[in-house]
Amino acid sequence: MKKSGLQLFLKFAQLLLPYWKLEALIGSLTALGVAVSLITPYLTKLMIDQGLGKKDTKLFLALAATATAMLIVNGLATRFVNYLNEYIRARVNFDLTRRIFEKLQGLPLGFFRDKTTGEHLFKTQYDIHRAVDIVVTMLPQALGLMPRFVLIFVIIFRLDQRISALVILLAPLTFVAPYFFTKKLQKTIRQYIQSSQEIFIKLGEIFSHIYLVKVFSKEMRERENYTRLMKDNLRLKRKNIGLEVSSQFYASLAQRSVLGLVVLYGGWRVIEGDMTLGSLTAITVYLTQLVSMQGSFARFFQDAAVNLVSCERLKLVFDVTEPVVRNDSPPEDHVEAGEIRFKDVYFSYSDGRPVLEGIGFTIEPRSRVAIVGHSGVGKTTIINLLLRVDDVQAGTISIDGHNISDMEPSILKRQIGLAPQEPLLWNETVMNNIRYGREDATDEDVYWAARLAQADEFILELPQKYRTVIGENACKISEGQKQRISIARALIKKPRILILDEAMASLDTELEDAILADIERELKDATLIVVTHRRSTLARMDAIYHLECSRNISATDRRNHIPEDRVCREDFSSRFIV
Repeated sequence: MKKSGLQLFLKFAQLLLPYWKLEALIGSLTALGVAVSLITPYLTKLMIDQGLGKKDTKLFLALAATATAMLIVNGLATRFVNYLNEYIRARVNFDLTRRIFEKLQGLPLGFFRDKTTGEHLFKTQYDIHRAVDIVVTMLPQALGLMPRFVLIFVIIFRLDQRISALVILLAPLTFVAPYFFTKKLQKTIRQYIQSSQEIFIKLGEIFSHIYLVKVFSKEMRERENYTRLMKDNLRLKRKNIGLEVSSQFYASLAQRSVLGLVVLYGGWRVIEGDMTLGSLTAITVYLTQLVSMQGSFARFFQDAAVNLVSCERLKLVFDVTEPVVRNDSPPEDHVEAGEIRFKDVYFSYSDGRPVLEGIGFTIEPRSRVAIVGHSGVGKTTIINLLLRVDDVQAGTISIDGHNISDMEPSILKRQIGLAPQEPLLWNETVMNNIRYGREDATDEDVYWAARLAQADEFILELPQKYRTVIGENACKISEGQKQRISIARALIKKPRILILDEAMASLDTELEDAILADIERELKDATLIVVTHRRSTLARMDAIYHLECSRNISATDRRNHIPEDRVCREDFSSRFIV
């Protein structure tokens, strides 16, 4: 194992530290098993040379009983060790899966833009399984094989030095095949993992877009694409199997050849009277164990090389830098009026594509503001920056004079209610979907939010009313109904700042006006930001900010008490990327 591989192995081996007491017990029981495996062949030698050779029945029976008792004890200890290993495997799998999930949850949205959902799911299944395998199974093997190997060789050396010299001479032959095939296996296993991940991704896409597949009658096309990926995966799997079988065959051939040569040499010496039959029998048993262990060594390094590929993939997740959260966050009650100020804000995606360049504008507290502009100009990006889903690369965003970069994200998001463009809902009850906005909300709070979102009427017509499970992607209700539940989820927070990002696109004008009227009545102290192009909605706003693709700004004031030129002086601009 290379130095880098060893470091990676030791990094993941730290997962066993919480279970060091159980590992110590496993080590003790394993040591007992090693002792039994070392003593039993010698007892066999005594049974043959002393018991049978001298026809001492009592000694023969005593030795046989001792060997039997030791084997029974060792068998029980082995079963208990297997139980402990499986228990530790389950706990380590739980710990690693939780750490990966927590790490993924803490990463910025940009990380998920560059990856697919299927890739993350694959890591939490296949890669974690292999990483746990290398930690739980292979580490105890590594700690147990070497002492046993040394002790067996010492015993063989004590029994016969010439045979031990022959073993040393022939032993390297057993490592040639594993060394040769391991490098090839590591290369093909990378390809196989990538291929398996692509299948996982494709399967997730097909099921999540099954409506699209049905509408365009693309069942045959998707079946062919999926079958092609499966065939490629099968080809790589067959290649891996071929390499593994070849490696095992050549390693077994080398081991049997070494064992055969040693037994042949030892048998010749027994015939010549230079060695007793009991000694040859004991050496043969020890040598069988030794050759088997050489095979275990070879498989250990081979499995390590293969499983480290998954450890490398998981390490890439752990190495991603999480956003820095400062601890000097202001108290929650500092967000009172809801004044929002962007000052010289710059933002671009991970590919370097600029979205916002030098944006600066102010939204007055408790005002009703609309943001309009061409698709892709950066309207939703502004909202993501305000919510700290993404962080600015330069400039500042403040609420009531407090830089949001200095605020605890959870406190900040508690003040903001968002109904996004796509009403993302869980395969849960209507009640739980609305309560997702505020987990401590009562049933009455849920009903209140639903009424404000004009959702109460259709919810009461569902089979189980608020207890109705709406299916994956809310497939059991219409788009307009989804949007109203999404709006209710934002309203239940009673936020200081409410954002409706194209949140009513599937609703008719009358229904949208009713929702806005309810919001203005019940949340009159909140700052309302609406992303929309609907004229009736724009007519209700105090001010309209037009986000353009140049540094020229366009703003319209609809409040009589604020001069129009005050709004027009706001530098509200972005660079539009086609």
